[in-house]
Amino acid sequence: MNINDTVSRANQEIQGQDFERFLTLVDESKFDVYESLRNEIGDVESKILLLKLTNLLVAKYEYSHRHTRLISYPINLIVDPTNACGLHCPGCVHSKTPSATEAFLWPSGHMTEQKFGKFIQEYGPYALQVIFANYGEPLLNRLTPQFISTTREYLVETVSSTSLSVKKLDVDLLVLSGLDSLILSIDGATKETYSIYRRGGDFDLVVSNVAQLVAAKKKHNAYAPFLAWQFLVFEHNFHEIEKVNRLAQSIGVNELRLVKPGSVAWDDPSIVVKDSFEGYVITYDYSFMQDRNNHNMMLANLNRQVVDRHFSRRWLDRYKQINANLRQGSVNRRPACQWLYKSITIDGLGNVMPCCMAPSRDRELVYSSVGVADPYNSDMYVTSRAHFLNEGEHEIQINGVDSESKPYCTFCSFQEEAKPLITPLHAKNYLEKVSIFGVLSGEAKSVLADW
Repeated sequence: MNINDTVSRANQEIQGQDFERFLTLVDESKFDVYESLRNEIGDVESKILLLKLTNLLVAKYEYSHRHTRLISYPINLIVDPTNACGLHCPGCVHSKTPSATEAFLWPSGHMTEQKFGKFIQEYGPYALQVIFANYGEPLLNRLTPQFISTTREYLVETVSSTSLSVKKLDVDLLVLSGLDSLILSIDGATKETYSIYRRGGDFDLVVSNVAQLVAAKKKHNAYAPFLAWQFLVFEHNFHEIEKVNRLAQSIGVNELRLVKPGSVAWDDPSIVVKDSFEGYVITYDYSFMQDRNNHNMMLANLNRQVVDRHFSRRWLDRYKQINANLRQGSVNRRPACQWLYKSITIDGLGNVMPCCMAPSRDRELVYSSVGVADPYNSDMYVTSRAHFLNEGEHEIQINGVDSESKPYCTFCSFQEEAKPLITPLHAKNYLEKVSIFGVLSGEAKSVLADW
C-alpha cells in the first residue's frame, strides 16, 4: 500500500464521525505500509516512522473533533531536568522578590534517571521534539547529556536553553550528546548591563563557557548544537544591541536572537520592556544539510526493543480500553488551546503540567505526575479539554466539580491565542530533516503537520 495514499485516505476520514472506522483504517494501513517500506528504509526505521505518522493522524482527528480523553500522544515534550537555578531573574519562579516568592509554587528537585526513562519510553516513540528546559537550569543536572542521548534513540529532535552561568560544565559531553539546538540566555554585552536582569549570573563565566562550547564543537568536528544567543531587549540594554552582535559573532555562535519579552513589571517595575522594539534574528552560520545530518545520525541508534513494543499495539485496542470514559466533542465546538492536544510538560520532580506556565497559588497547573497511569488523560486534563466543547457538553463534563478543583485551563486568559511551541512549521521542518520521511510527498507532510 502506498504511504501517501494512506495519509490522504485517512485525512478524508477525519471529516467523518466514525472514530472506530477511522482507527481500523489507520491500524490496517500501518501494518500494510510497514510490509512495503521495511525493505526500502529498514525494519525499525519503518516502525518508528509509522508510529509518529499514525500518531499525528490520530491526534489530528481528536483535535478536530475535540475529544476530551485522548488515545494519541503529545508530539512536543517539555522536560525540566532540574527545578533548580542559580539565577533569580525578575518575573521568574526563582526571583527573590516578595511578590514572586509569595506567588509561585515551585519545589526543588532533580529529574532521576529512572523517572525520565519511564517517561521517554512511553512518549518518545511518538514525539517530534523534546525541549529540555522550562524554569530550571538544565546543566545543573549532570544527567542532562544522558537524557538527551537517550531521547535521540526515539528519533526526537532535542532543544535546550541555558544561562551558561554554571561553574561545572562538561562541554565535551554536551556536544557529544547530539543536542540539536541550544539557546544561550545572555541579556547584555557587558557585566554591568547583564547583571541588571540576570541576577546572580556571572557574565565573565558565561562568556568563557560560550567560547568553550564553540571550541568543543570544533574539537569534535560537530555542527551541533546550533548555538543561539538570545538577548531579551529592555530599556536598560537596548543600547548594547550592536555591541552584543559583534561579541556573539566574534565568539562564534550560530545566531543572535533579539527578542521582545513579556513584562515583568508586576515583580520589578524597574525592569522595563522596550515597547518600540520589534524582535529579529541575525544568523551567522546555518546549514540545512548539516542540521539534517545531525538529525539523521539518530537512525543508527534507535531503541529497537521499545519501538517494537509500541509498534505491536493497535490504536483501536487503546481506544476500547478507555472507551467507557471517552466523550467526543461536537460540531459546535469552540476554538481550543492546542497545548492540550500537542504537548505535555514535566518538572524536575516529575509533576505533569499542560503547558509552560508555572504553578502558583492562584493557578492549579499540576495535573498529574510521572508514574501515574496515563497522566495525559488525568481528570484535570479531561476537564480542561471539556472546556472547549459547546456549553451543554462542557456542563456535562464538569458536573460535580467544585470551583476550587477546576484546572487553571478553564480560567486561562490565553486560551484562544496560546500557540504550542511546536507549530505546523516546526512539524514540517522535522519531517523535512529526517531522511526516512522522504518517502512522504509534500502534500502528505502538509496533511500531517497543518493542524
